[in-house]
Amino acid sequence: MANFEHWAKNSDQRMPETDFTYLAKQFGDIIDGEIKAGNSDGTDGWPQVRKTISLQHSLGKLEICEYVDRKSGTISKFEYNWSYLPDRQWKFHYDTYHPKRYWTETIHYHQHDEPTPNKYEHERIANFRMRDLLHIMETIRLIERFQKEWQIQQGQQFQSGNKHKQKKTR
Repeated sequence: MANFEHWAKNSDQRMPETDFTYLAKQFGDIIDGEIKAGNSDGTDGWPQVRKTISLQHSLGKLEICEYVDRKSGTISKFEYNWSYLPDRQWKFHYDTYHPKRYWTETIHYHQHDEPTPNKYEHERIANFRMRDLLHIMETIRLIERFQKEWQIQQGQQFQSGNKHKQKKTR
């Protein structure tokens, strides 16, 4: 099996167990401190690899759970949960235990937010490409990069709207 760095650059089909040292090196600009062992569900324990990544710039934290196939060293199931606000999460999952009525176009790959408007229907969204930590971290990096620009733009629109209202009331 190819190593994680090779897979990251060449997108081999089978996703190997995440190399967290490589991930920390590639995304050191948005990771706050070290990648910690364990997450809110517990500690590492074969075949589950659990980690927590704290993010800089008020981007929250990412909790990771990968189920690793011991023979191939590849990920057989994953849960990547990004807590971007204290009461909000965006979840990227691959699991096979939910009934068919909850499947999306991408079958077992899905994403959803929490809390959802209707948890009983598992408001899931198909997940065509965000299936590994590299893509998720790249997306968070982009959000961080453009977050300030969006805030500035929203502030300008708000100020512009207030000036327009003030002129009308005079």
